[in-house]
Amino acid sequence: MFLASSTIGFSQRPAEIPEGFSFEKPTNWFEGDIAVRAANLNRFTFDKDDMAKLLANERSSGIVAIFYKVDPKRTPGIIPTIQVILRPKSAKMSFDQFKGAVSNPKPFEAFEDFAFSGPATAIDISGVRSVLLNATFKLRREDRVYSIRTRTYAIPRTDYFIQISMSDEDDEGWTEKEFADFISSVRISN
Repeated sequence: MFLASSTIGFSQRPAEIPEGFSFEKPTNWFEGDIAVRAANLNRFTFDKDDMAKLLANERSSGIVAIFYKVDPKRTPGIIPTIQVILRPKSAKMSFDQFKGAVSNPKPFEAFEDFAFSGPATAIDISGVRSVLLNATFKLRREDRVYSIRTRTYAIPRTDYFIQISMSDEDDEGWTEKEFADFISSVRISN
């Protein structure tokens, strides 16, 4: 959901994807109804060929996995969600250019009351200098308004980046431990 429409500053297709990455499926979470590359496994690993196929099939981005804390078919309302998406980027971008491009607020103007919760910050994920963005926005569904909080990690690689977006209602039930555990499970192979 977060950064879903952002393509500013990124190339249309990656030229080559030399690195891989892996992560662990959150315990007892539900997988989204998408063609997940490693369905029903506790560990998901993607090599160069897997990522090239994902990006080629999706043209400019590829959904790797979507996880829901509870069964979305049986649970109304907002569900804690983790999305892993591959997105192309220019290989010539410096880290600061990349950080600026992924934190551009213009693509998010369509979200009601969208606001970043502070500036983009540089963090380390599996030895890779990455970007962390936190934001809030409103989501209307029928006669109810939900306050949504999202945390998005953007992990730059050569010609693409890994976007991990985590969203939930902005309330006392925020899924902090599960989101932190998921990010701790991410491994980038250089």
